[in-house]
Formats: sequence, structure tokens, C-alpha cells
Amino acid sequence: MKNDFNVKTKERINPKIYQSGYLVLKAILSDIRFFSRLIRKQRAKNILDLGCGVKPYESIFSFADKFVGFDVEKNDRVDDIGLNWNLPYKDNEFDALITTQVLEHTAKLKETIQEIRRVVKKDGLIFVSVPMTFPIHGAPYDYYRFTQYGLKEIFKDFDIIKIIPSSGYIATQIRLINIFLSHFFLAQYLFFPIFLFNNILAIIADNFIKFILKLGGVRGNFIYQKIYMSLPENYSLILKNKK
Repeated sequence: MKNDFNVKTKERINPKIYQSGYLVLKAILSDIRFFSRLIRKQRAKNILDLGCGVKPYESIFSFADKFVGFDVEKNDRVDDIGLNWNLPYKDNEFDALITTQVLEHTAKLKETIQEIRRVVKKDGLIFVSVPMTFPIHGAPYDYYRFTQYGLKEIFKDFDIIKIIPSSGYIATQIRLINIFLSHFFLAQYLFFPIFLFNNILAIIADNFIKFILKLGGVRGNFIYQKIYMSLPENYSLILKNKK
């Protein structure tokens, strides 16, 4: 378990550009660091990691007095186990909450959202990351993909501070190639030059398209935001609990 924890934590806290998952891991990490700065300013001291796995992001929240990990299965890093839609916590127990790549695996999504509202204090901040363009994984417990409009509906009872797409058209399609190759035996050793090339190409492409379209002023910015960025692999959200 210790080795598993070290590998998964290192991959998420310090993703390498030659790794197949670099593009999305780097995007989520950047968003979580931004969220961490926000809740630190709010002096959040009691934080829940919902669907924590091995709590790979715990070190980012080292300022917290308590960083509680909840998951459906027990490991050395999990504090409490159970179902996401039936959390064993008091009302308003947490100052903030994070949940990364979890809601797509949650059978009772509406009830889980209600539980998040219940256990987080009024005006407490919440970080959510979910996939939009991604193959089936964790089968058979893979239930949802999310558009930005679906997310606005799902979280309509919260103040949505920010919705952040992880990638644009080209980077997302390149990332899908990486995902496919990553399933082969010893892929991390056999294909790392391809992953490296693809990741660099994706970064250049997304930034080049952004630069070109923004030269087009209002119309170009509209095309960039509403069309080019409409096919991300992932979305991150920052929410405020309205109660």
C-alpha cells in the first residue's frame, strides 16, 4: 500500500510531460492549487476529500487542521468508508470539500450533491473535477459524463464561481490517443516518446489556437470559448455553498 500511495501521489502532485496522463493531471493540479489558495484565505481548517483514494492532494492543504478522507473502500489513507450519498458527518461539519474524478462513479448523484450541501458550511467552498470526454473506466461503476450546461443544472443550488475546461479540441483528441496507447503492456516504457511528443504538440496547439482566435476580437474570443473549448477532457468547478 505504501508504494501504491507513493506512485499515485507522485503522479498527481508532480506529473511528468512524458506520461500519458500529463495533460489532464497537470490541469487538475493547477486548478486544485488555485482552490487551495482561495480556501486558505478563508481560513478553512476542516476539509473533506470525498472519494479520496490515497489522498494524493493532501499536502496541498497542509494548512488545514483536519483533512478527512472518505471513500467506498478502506486503505491506509482513508479515514472513513461508506456511500457518497450517506455521509457519516454532522451538518455543516466542514469548511471546504474536494472531490476529484468521483461523481461519474456515483450511482445516486442527486443525493450525493445534497449530502455535499449538508456537510459543508454556508459559504464554504467546494472543488469538483469530472470528465466530459473520456472512455469507460472503472466498469461497471461508470455512470456519467458532464457538459458545462449539465454541471450548471446539477449545481444550481450552489453559487458557481468558476467552471474550468481542461483542454480544447486538439489537445483532447491527442489525449485520447494517449489513453488508448496507455492500455498496452509496458506502455509507460514503450510509448513514452510518443506521449512526450503528443503532450508537447497538444500544449502548442491549444495555445496557438487561443492566440490566433483572440486576435479576432470579440468574434474570435466567442469561437474560442464556445466552440474550441467545448470539447474538453475534463471540467473543474469551484462552488460556494449557498444553503
